Amino acid sequence: MITGAFLGIHDPQITAALVAGVVAFVTAMATTPIRFVADNLLQRSKARTEYEYEQRKELRAKIGGYHGRLLEAATSLNYRLGKIYEKREHGWLNVNGDYTKRWPRHHFFNTTIYRFMTFVALASRFEGEAIYIDSRIAEDTDRLFLFYVKALRWTLTDPALFDGLGYDDTKATDHFYTDHLHRMCGTVFTSAGDVLADVSALEDLLAVEHELDVVLQFFDGLDPDDNLRLRWDRVVAFQLVLMAFIETFGYEVHKSEEKWFDAIARRMRPEVATNLMDWLPKLHIGTYHGLYTRRDPGGNMAVKALRTCLNTPR
Repeated sequence: MITGAFLGIHDPQITAALVAGVVAFVTAMATTPIRFVADNLLQRSKARTEYEYEQRKELRAKIGGYHGRLLEAATSLNYRLGKIYEKREHGWLNVNGDYTKRWPRHHFFNTTIYRFMTFVALASRFEGEAIYIDSRIAEDTDRLFLFYVKALRWTLTDPALFDGLGYDDTKATDHFYTDHLHRMCGTVFTSAGDVLADVSALEDLLAVEHELDVVLQFFDGLDPDDNLRLRWDRVVAFQLVLMAFIETFGYEVHKSEEKWFDAIARRMRPEVATNLMDWLPKLHIGTYHGLYTRRDPGGNMAVKALRTCLNTPR
């Protein structure tokens, strides 16, 4: 123990001050590493919290900018897909490769292309912008919105939807190549960054050199009763997921009854329905490790409809 006598100091007050100083020094030295570690952990926690908050905020803002437009485009397209089935006997999509006719000659065909491209173009742009946001830490509902956009793209592009049917996936006859779909989507935006305003603007585009031949050929002659090709099955799979998206993220006026989901599900081949039902959980639609079962009523209705149509004789 340090004493004044040891240091040659005999004044009690000086000795007490010296001892107090030494004790303070030793205490400070002992606690400095602990304080450093604690401060470092606190700073890292603060930085992580701020990062997560900014990422959630950015994704929420991004969804806010697209939600209304995507929902409106989805509702319009879903209505048209229903009309294709209801009016199939009229052959309104049979234009035989002539894609330059304007209203009223090819009105049904052109407006179908317009509605389809409007939705997929908006979805493609949203997905492209959201890819730079760390969605791992997003709110569950926001992440589900992103999952739906990706799932809808999957229904249009992945040959796995036709597993077991002998489909030749080396030729994009009844599916779209992802990169080509993105490129086509990019061509229906104006220089101001807005999607084409109306079908007349689309007809102007079709009258000059364009890159939409693939989507035009896909819908040309599309027939729900055609048993030789699988493109209608792809359209139906897309529509079922589209309806689920509308159900989950739409307003009360957009809601559909279960019977409509059942009716759509029964319009595709059993093999396609089976593949879609197998893939929806992988795409995080209907259920995602139990987190979204109540947040995703549309996904639940789609899965239930697929199960019903597969368990019921056609």
